Amino acid sequence: MGLKTISSREMRILDENCSFLGLPPSLLMENAGRAVADEVSRLLGGLEGRRVVVVAGTGNNGGDGMAAARHMASRGARVSVILLGRGRNIRTGEARANWAILREMRTTVSLYEAPTPDELALAWSKAEAGSADALVDAIFGTGLRGPMRSPFSEDGDEMPTSTV
Repeated sequence: MGLKTISSREMRILDENCSFLGLPPSLLMENAGRAVADEVSRLLGGLEGRRVVVVAGTGNNGGDGMAAARHMASRGARVSVILLGRGRNIRTGEARANWAILREMRTTVSLYEAPTPDELALAWSKAEAGSADALVDAIFGTGLRGPMRSPFSEDGDEMPTSTV
């Protein structure tokens, strides 16, 4: 079975339906994070002792990645989160709440703020992302509009590369 994809418009409608039904965004983020952790665990054959790097944006997709990081850490993974921005600039309450939780978990999750290409390269190196067992892309979601801004580029030249 192929990968099912949906458009930004379809995702917006699904989100609106969830809201209409009374499902809070924090629950949706929690469920998304758990699902990502489950899939990474399945792909790696378990998480205990595995090194996982989550690259997170400052929106809800980043919040999903932060929730996933927490779930993976609770299952024994050694998790690093590289936030592509500053914590103070996280755009939604749900994502801010997940960042705050991760800050309290500093003994089990390593956090890096990387608002510039130079800081991203440094965080990438410190997190040893190039040799991680898994990389989780939690940068952009279905709500991406307009051109990508620094530390991104449309051709990806500014992002570190890896063979993982």
